[in-house]
Amino acid sequence: MSFTSPMAGDETPSGAVCGDDVVEHERIRVLQVLWTSQFGGITMGVRDLVTAIDPHRCAIEVCVLADGDLDLALLLPRHVRVDALHVASGYDLAGALRFCRFLRTARCDVVHCHTPSALAALALAICRPRTPRVFHEHGGVMKRRDSWRARLSYWCLARLYDRFVAVSAPLVTDMTEATIARRRIRVIENGVDTRGGEAAGERREARTRLGLGGDGPLIGTACRLVGEKDLGLFLRVACRVRAARQDARFLIAGAGPLGEDLRQRAREYGLGDALVFLGPRTDMPVVWRAMDVFLFTSARESFGRTLLESQACMTPVVAPRQVIGGAAELVASSPGILAVGSRDPDELAQGVLRVLTSERLRDDLGRAGRDWVIGRFGVREWAARLHALYAEMCRERGTLS
Repeated sequence: MSFTSPMAGDETPSGAVCGDDVVEHERIRVLQVLWTSQFGGITMGVRDLVTAIDPHRCAIEVCVLADGDLDLALLLPRHVRVDALHVASGYDLAGALRFCRFLRTARCDVVHCHTPSALAALALAICRPRTPRVFHEHGGVMKRRDSWRARLSYWCLARLYDRFVAVSAPLVTDMTEATIARRRIRVIENGVDTRGGEAAGERREARTRLGLGGDGPLIGTACRLVGEKDLGLFLRVACRVRAARQDARFLIAGAGPLGEDLRQRAREYGLGDALVFLGPRTDMPVVWRAMDVFLFTSARESFGRTLLESQACMTPVVAPRQVIGGAAELVASSPGILAVGSRDPDELAQGVLRVLTSERLRDDLGRAGRDWVIGRFGVREWAARLHALYAEMCRERGTLS
């Protein structure tokens, strides 16, 4: 299976794409605030934004509040400054004071925040009262009913930010229920850089780069190792596929609090050497390209960035239709995903085996999925929409001429 050339939007050199309704002569300085640089969609999204947005029209600096499992500075161009404040928790007052001191000296025209921390929002409102502030909702609002602390945090967010970005339309209802006014919400679906899959090479080459030998089919997933990803379902499906295909192997890429529990369960299921835990990776196109099938098992996913990343690498996807959040629309509409009617492990295993037994089906799903992602989720168009939002906020506040 070989790659076709991307569409014109993805061939454009970095910095060439920007919205029409942007500030023509001013370079907007944007501070991106993350809670942690952990393996996952938020960190990878910030990386993609930095590489896709026009550096002549937008200068980005990153502030990471808490420690994570990735060194974000190694993922970004050298000219992008990354400040790590080592905040211990959302109740770390000393850490909040460090953030306040940082904000008083930071040079920025817009603050783009990716953490629902109430202390961070309050620090921004106090230390940067005139600076436009946008909060990027990645899905945490879906869990706001779980505790009074979460509800309090979103009550604060609704009053301390000027604009809100939702990564999918279904999130808007949750956000308005969290007292955020609909007129202040902009739906901007995530984009992905489709060029990485081409650089990853063919499947055999990608596996060699990962140190994965053998010729059997490889079924994998990549995500944070947390409960909502339902990786127990992945293990149950793996057992059933392995029973039918003794040459099948499996991999899980990512890190998280359930890592050791999953390893123990894998041993109990008898998967042994057939399952490889790769840990967090920064070369995800190589990981996606190494897989014959991406088995998506999340029970709740506000958007489903991995569904796009895998298809951009021409990797076919098997996924249940029963998923809460914006990912449900991706599963239902993508021609590169074999959607299974339920979360039953037997049905999912049959879907995986169906893809494995037909090279033509794998090729058809791979090509159709990549074309669909390029056509709908170009990373430069996504970056341009965010840049246009920054410019709009600056004009409203009069912070740029």
